[in-house]
Amino acid sequence: LSFEPGSRLEIIGECAFESSRIESLTLPQGVIAIRDRAFHEAEIGTLSFEPGSRLKTIWYYAFKSSRIGGSLTIPRGVWAIMKGTFQGATIETLSFEPGSRLGIIGECAFKSSRIGGSLILPPGVTDIRSGAFQGAEIGTLSFEPDSQLAGIWGDAFNKKSHIGSLILHQKDARLKEMIVQRCKAEIEKVQILPDSEATPE
Repeated sequence: LSFEPGSRLEIIGECAFESSRIESLTLPQGVIAIRDRAFHEAEIGTLSFEPGSRLKTIWYYAFKSSRIGGSLTIPRGVWAIMKGTFQGATIETLSFEPGSRLGIIGECAFKSSRIGGSLILPPGVTDIRSGAFQGAEIGTLSFEPDSQLAGIWGDAFNKKSHIGSLILHQKDARLKEMIVQRCKAEIEKVQILPDSEATPE
């Protein structure tokens, strides 16, 4: 599936590609919103965004129970992962574009999801909400240095959440207590890096 160069597409509507099977999809630069359940239960070989993507909002359950291969990079303009956006999704690799403006990970955003490789949360994330990672399986979870995270809701993670490795910087070591003790996630390994060391990818 492809779009003509210079496409004026701005919105992917509700249920637009629900239950679709797509080998490869690159969304045009002008897309600013992906609406509710747009890719619910879709299977996508690779999903990408044109350089300079203007995407700002991915709405409720947009990728619920979807399967996304390859590497998915969320454009820098996205300010929130909304309620249930990736709930139950299987994603081979997930990352955020450098300079990400992400501030909120919403309710059940990644509940029961499966994320391979490393998930590095941008420093601007201030709030991880109820159920965000309940029952999720994540290879490695880490935070960029100088995390502004102010709160993780008590049930954002639970005993069914499995994290292979949690990597934190020394100045952000407070997050360990939030995730391990308050949220009771199952974590195989916790690594605290010196503040001068870059977060591994």
